[in-house]
Amino acid sequence: DKTAERATFWKSAMNKVKLMVAFLQVTTSFKSTLSVEWPDEFLYLMRQFSWINLDFLKLFGSGCVGKRNLYSDLVFVTVAPLCLIACLGIYYVVGRRRAVSEEARRGVKSRALWLFYFLTFCIYPTTCEKTFAA
Repeated sequence: DKTAERATFWKSAMNKVKLMVAFLQVTTSFKSTLSVEWPDEFLYLMRQFSWINLDFLKLFGSGCVGKRNLYSDLVFVTVAPLCLIACLGIYYVVGRRRAVSEEARRGVKSRALWLFYFLTFCIYPTTCEKTFAA
């Protein structure tokens, strides 16, 4: 069956992409977490892939909110994921109550879990980087 073959192919491809993204997230955080004199070529490579670490502080810029320092950055990267998880919890509870069938409830649960795993996958490296820098 072609549909099953395509699904298997895409699942396998996505697993490889996730592995590569995780590798790059860890590797690009080496500069800020390890006190090592890195070769210029390696630093260049890390700069080329630094976009893969979703640093919401750099992405949105918090300069207008107040003065940033290591402590405020650490508080943000530890509290923001908790707020996102709380929002996902609200989405899950409201979605389950509004669902009219058991299949719809399973769909809400599946989407909420997928979003949780996706957010964890994206946010975890930046949170670790800020924590180890403290």
